[in-house]
Amino acid sequence: MKIKESLTEILKDGLRIYKENFLMVVMPFLIAFIITFFLDHQLTIIHFLVYSFFIPGAIGMVKEAYLGREPSPEIMLNYGRKFFLRWIGIFLTSIIIFLIVCIIYILAVFILSFTPILGLNFMILGTLSFIPILVLMSMILCMAPYSLVISDLGIFEALKRSYLIFKENKPDLFLLIVISSILLEILPFLLIIGANSIHLEITKNITMKFATQFLNALIFFPLITTWVSRFYLSTLSLDKRC
Repeated sequence: MKIKESLTEILKDGLRIYKENFLMVVMPFLIAFIITFFLDHQLTIIHFLVYSFFIPGAIGMVKEAYLGREPSPEIMLNYGRKFFLRWIGIFLTSIIIFLIVCIIYILAVFILSFTPILGLNFMILGTLSFIPILVLMSMILCMAPYSLVISDLGIFEALKRSYLIFKENKPDLFLLIVISSILLEILPFLLIIGANSIHLEITKNITMKFATQFLNALIFFPLITTWVSRFYLSTLSLDKRC
């Protein structure tokens, strides 16, 4: 399942979809932001359930826009209802797979570090090499939720599809994850630096939290969702109306 365009072309077209369908693509994230922002931090499960409904809706609207159809709130709600339970299922399944791999790796490093030949140096090396393992697992699993929604797959079919995409698109997928990670991290950092530079005491109160989450919902979350959806769509052969 090789992408049929370059990553640059995918990012450019994703940006086009984001700009031309701004209100519809942003809507699910703004609604989720409004619902969850004022909830207590202890209600993490509520946050998870809210986003498990609206993110599939956002992915669905990107798909419709890519196919030349008109995204709408009705489409968002239809996708949200249809994939709500499957989204929760694939998220939990991915977490379980991730934990199993991590536990096996940690146990292997721990046991081998006690052998006379390998010793403590192996434990240090094994601990450092755990970071690439985390990146690798993220690359293998990241396309599963998108394949589930866009191709209407079951949980295990979506996981298999995600692995096949990873296997044939490693460099491009890695760059996509790096770009997305930078976007998600750079905004809070710049806000803190900017606030400190003008001596505003906002970094520890609700103003910083609101500004960061609002701009994430308005720009970064929908843009990254559009890019990843567009990357997945590039592996398919779909008839577009546009």
